[in-house]
Amino acid sequence: MPRIDPTRSTEALGNRGERNPFSVEHAVAARKATHRWASAAAVLESGRVGLSAVVRSASGAEGGVTGAAATGTACGFGGSTNPPRLPQPASKTKASVTGARNDHIIRHSKMWMVAHMEEHDFNAHAEAILSRIEAALECSVADLDFERVGDQVLQIDFADGSRIVVNRHDPAREIWVAARSGGFHYRWQEGCWRDTRNGSELLSTLSDLVSTQAGEPVSLL
Repeated sequence: MPRIDPTRSTEALGNRGERNPFSVEHAVAARKATHRWASAAAVLESGRVGLSAVVRSASGAEGGVTGAAATGTACGFGGSTNPPRLPQPASKTKASVTGARNDHIIRHSKMWMVAHMEEHDFNAHAEAILSRIEAALECSVADLDFERVGDQVLQIDFADGSRIVVNRHDPAREIWVAARSGGFHYRWQEGCWRDTRNGSELLSTLSDLVSTQAGEPVSLL
């Protein structure tokens, strides 16, 4: 078995130490720094601390490691060092779009409410005027007959075979009258049904139309 010369071994170890750019102490410090960077990377991935806190934690390695040993690249901690992206507030464009959508919804809701109220009012006024005409014809002594067809139409028949039709027109919110002398449209205005062309009142005009076709005076007022 060859004999080992302690003197030469010590010298060889010393020579290797001189050729190595890191001393034993630097190597220990670099290992500790590597461990700190690995721990810091795990913390960064979990999102519990910001990048600045991680850098301060990793930079506090004992022994004052400098140069390449103090960088993430030297310790195997490569990649981007950008901090985690935080949630950003909504852009002005998105906020304006949201506001416009809300205004659109509110505007159409108001339009629907107005249309619903108009329909309710029309139904009430239309039913009231048809019922009133029926009651007036019932009290008349003229030679005529009348019949309510459903909720929409009132027919008035005369001895000469002529007819007057009074009906409600829901889409237009109007009362239409078809007589021998022509057709008339009435809309609820200023508390009564008025002709859309000349503003005359429905009951007054209808009284004249019925009187003409009946051949005798008839008042529906």
